[in-house]
Amino acid sequence: MVLLAPCALSAQGASAPTRVDGYAVEYTMPSGWTLSGREGRIHAWTDVGQRKAIVLYAGHFAPLELALGDAQRVLGVPKDEDTQVIAPLAPVRFGEHPGIAGSLRVIGERSVLAHVAVVQLDDSTALGAVAVLEGAAGTPALDSAAVMVATVLSAAAGGPAAADAELRAQLIAHWEVQQAYTSSPTGGGYTNEESWTFHADGAYAYRKRFSVSVPGAAVTPEERDESGRWYTVGGALVLHSTEGRLTVDVQFADGALVLDGTRFRKQ
Repeated sequence: MVLLAPCALSAQGASAPTRVDGYAVEYTMPSGWTLSGREGRIHAWTDVGQRKAIVLYAGHFAPLELALGDAQRVLGVPKDEDTQVIAPLAPVRFGEHPGIAGSLRVIGERSVLAHVAVVQLDDSTALGAVAVLEGAAGTPALDSAAVMVATVLSAAAGGPAAADAELRAQLIAHWEVQQAYTSSPTGGGYTNEESWTFHADGAYAYRKRFSVSVPGAAVTPEERDESGRWYTVGGALVLHSTEGRLTVDVQFADGALVLDGTRFRKQ
């Protein structure tokens, strides 16, 4: 399980609304919880005994199901761990706003229970929450966490977000990566070519060509082309295509653009 590292500057008791910078989102945690980590649009809270954690994250998503992908990042669930659904994700209402909620158990090196919920605050802004408990916790504890998450999300509020002009200026360019690997013993391998183009007029284009060669076997290559509109808010990139609206965290390292762990170089 991966949660944010404690942040000394953010360690404080909760008595006033907490704001998610850039997103105009405010929520209030009950007393007794401490903001232990804050990284952009993601906030981590712990209880007094540090046995429970609740992570909240804001973003621009439509449909709501796209916001649930952030819950996987919050939990840090490796592919080799088993996820069991306890309460299937289902539509709910948090106060006046629609949402989705459900519960699951992650079985791995460290078993945990998690209640996951997302509320849609307006036509694009969503606030998600993941309540994390030790795997040994029982149903009453999980139910209590679900009630608390519902209380927090029901009282949350959102407003017009502020555009991130600095990040926008950094992204306007053509970015690409080319990767190739060949196995000497088998003669097989793969090639991967991906590119992102972010135009100043707000349009973007994505292209992916991935192929695998396996001696004696036919493998269908992966080809994908996507286009749409883009903008930046709160240190993140928002993509708006026919599939919906998705918020993506970005990083820059040694002049490269890092998206989902892949480094793209400016051309």
